Amino acid sequence: MNLHLIIPEMAVVGLALAILLVDLWTPPASKSRLGYVAAGGLALILALSFSANIGDNSMTAFGGLFICDGLGLFFKRFFIGAAILVVL
Repeated sequence: MNLHLIIPEMAVVGLALAILLVDLWTPPASKSRLGYVAAGGLALILALSFSANIGDNSMTAFGGLFICDGLGLFFKRFFIGAAILVVL
C-alpha cells in the first residue's frame, strides 16, 4: 500500500489535532501564539512536500481511489500555502 502518498494530509490533520489539544490547556494570555505555531507547522509541511518528486508519473493508493499526480500535488501545496496566510 502506498501510504507515503497521503503523508501531507495526515500531517495537516495531526497538526490540527495537536493545536486543538494544546489550545485546551493553554492560558488565555498565551493563546495568541498558537496561530504562529500553526503557521510554522504548515510551513514545515509545505517545505517537506517538495521532497515528494512525482514527476510525470501518477501513483495510486487504496486500489485506485487516491491518485497522486503533478496537478494534485500542486493544489495540495497551493491550499497549504493559503492556510498559512489564513492562520496568520
